[in-house]
Amino acid sequence: MVPYLAKPFEIVKPYVKAADDLGDKILSKLDERFPAVKTPTGDLVNGVFAIVSLPIRIGSAGRDHLLTTYNAEYKKCGNNNSVTTLSKATVTTALIITTESLTAISNFVGSKKEDVKQSVNERANN
Repeated sequence: MVPYLAKPFEIVKPYVKAADDLGDKILSKLDERFPAVKTPTGDLVNGVFAIVSLPIRIGSAGRDHLLTTYNAEYKKCGNNNSVTTLSKATVTTALIITTESLTAISNFVGSKKEDVKQSVNERANN
């Protein structure tokens, strides 16, 4: 049977090779464009978990900072459970957190303002 199929196989062989090369090129382009196809599943799962858990981690860090600040202010105010001490610690903590938040926002906006100035200057010079 092999001798009878040898002649037709020789005719089809270049077409099969061309199709194989084309498939190889397509897969190479696919790997370049979508690297997640080659990424191990464990790495993809870890990346998605990190993104999904980001708000929880940020919230937890914020809560810890708030409680640490409150506890420090509470100790500064006298460490007793009077309404005055609790109020002073609460108000002082609120002021500290507000100041830190406004400073962070100011720094962020200031850096963006500098970026915009540089961009405008570059465009004006060109």
